[in-house]
Amino acid sequence: TDCAAASIRCFGVEVGVHGTGVGRAMVAWCVAQARRSGKLRLRIHTLTMMERAQRLYSDMGFVRDPGCDANWDGVIGLAYVLHL
Repeated sequence: TDCAAASIRCFGVEVGVHGTGVGRAMVAWCVAQARRSGKLRLRIHTLTMMERAQRLYSDMGFVRDPGCDANWDGVIGLAYVLHL
C-alpha cells in the first residue's frame, strides 16, 4: 500500500465540547486545505480506544487503510485515508 499522502499530524477536541461539531469542522478545514494544495489523499491515524474519532472519520468519507497502520513503541495507530 502506498502510504504517501497529506496527513493530519495530531489534533484533539476537549472532552467538554465533544459532540458540538468542533472536531468535524477541524477535519473539514484540513480536507479543504489538502484539496486546495492539490493533494490526492488525506491520511490520519487514531488509536483503538478513540471510537468517536473513528466514527467521525468514517462519517466524513475516510476509509480504514490497515496497510498503513503504525506502531509507535507498542501503541498502534489505526490508519484512515480520504481519497480526494
